[in-house]
Amino acid sequence: MWRSIAAALVLLLLLAVGIISAQEPGDEPSPDEGIIEQVRSVAFVEDDTLATASINDPGAGGLGRLADLFRSFGASVRVLALDAPVPPDVELLVIVRPTRALPVTQSAHLWEFLERGGHLLLALDPIGHNRVNTIRSNAGISVLLEREYGLRLADDFLIEPWFSASTLSDVVTSWSTAYPEDFTPHPITAPLIEYDLPLRLWGARSLFVEAVTGSAITTPLISVETGYGETGRINLNSDDPDQFQRNIGQDTQGRLLLGAVSEHLHTGSRVALIGDSEMFLNIFGQTRIIGNETLPRFPGNGIFTERLVSWLLGISEDDWPTL
Repeated sequence: MWRSIAAALVLLLLLAVGIISAQEPGDEPSPDEGIIEQVRSVAFVEDDTLATASINDPGAGGLGRLADLFRSFGASVRVLALDAPVPPDVELLVIVRPTRALPVTQSAHLWEFLERGGHLLLALDPIGHNRVNTIRSNAGISVLLEREYGLRLADDFLIEPWFSASTLSDVVTSWSTAYPEDFTPHPITAPLIEYDLPLRLWGARSLFVEAVTGSAITTPLISVETGYGETGRINLNSDDPDQFQRNIGQDTQGRLLLGAVSEHLHTGSRVALIGDSEMFLNIFGQTRIIGNETLPRFPGNGIFTERLVSWLLGISEDDWPTL
């Protein structure tokens, strides 16, 4: 109940400060009209309130390699908190592995940033896994992303057929294999589709994509069909197999989407929502082959991340990394 109230408060707060505008089609140009300028200023949100991953952490859970990738494309990288409005010179925000939910004020600052045309990479883990209690589907920022970008979070946890309580108790062993979504191909995943390259994830949550919103162009990127999305609570201290059963009408089933991108038709804002944070961490999705730092341990993850970053930065497709 209180989360529904929080979502309403975010909407009221944004309306009160005039962030949500009553735009009509044609008020602003489409991002396809004119030249998209390349992003030069990137900020990683590192906030004690959210307990996000850090670019200064050289360990397995750090984001140093992702930050270096942004720098390799010529972008400047800094860190900031969301306890104040985002500085006007920041063009792209990166929020990876927030283990706590966004308070109302921080949600308002984030939405104000998107409304002025800022771009966002948001990578979230499933609630209840690896001590995570992050953004839920009925949180204020989730409601707004669904309304304007056609991106809706699911409060579930991807369960593979081989998972058990002991498997899930360690993020390293709770891995899954996903594949690029080929129903509506996107340039980000084009080489992955062509060569049938998989991606590795470690504890994922799914999302829903509303491709027709009238305000954004939204495209799914990766999916999985082997498991299902558990919406109930799993007791990691019990090996009872009955808790890993699909509940028809409650658990999410079928082709589960785990990542998508959306570009707003009025503001030009680009948003990437990924249902797994480990994809971007140093010694998970960004692991390198021992003895050769230039080669990724998981090629699909390496290609996906490079092309996703290129899209977020607004780099011309002709200049994207190739195989």
